[in-house]
Amino acid sequence: MADYKCGECKYWLLIEGNDNLGYCRFNPPCILDESSGRALPDGSGRIVKRCNWPVTKQTQYCAQFKQAKGPSTNVGSELWD
Repeated sequence: MADYKCGECKYWLLIEGNDNLGYCRFNPPCILDESSGRALPDGSGRIVKRCNWPVTKQTQYCAQFKQAKGPSTNVGSELWD
């Protein structure tokens, strides 16, 4: 059986300055707000006020695991800072 870990998932981003914690970037919980905020970049047209990426340890896992093809990058993460 494969050993799935957040630290090896393509959706996971290591937190700079920490060697064990990172952000799960699969599907952030968002507060919907039609009167302000900005559109999600997924093309759904949903307007959000704030999204927070869950923080996980490298050794945790979930059912959405996808093997990374290389080291994690922060490309696109600036959308949710």
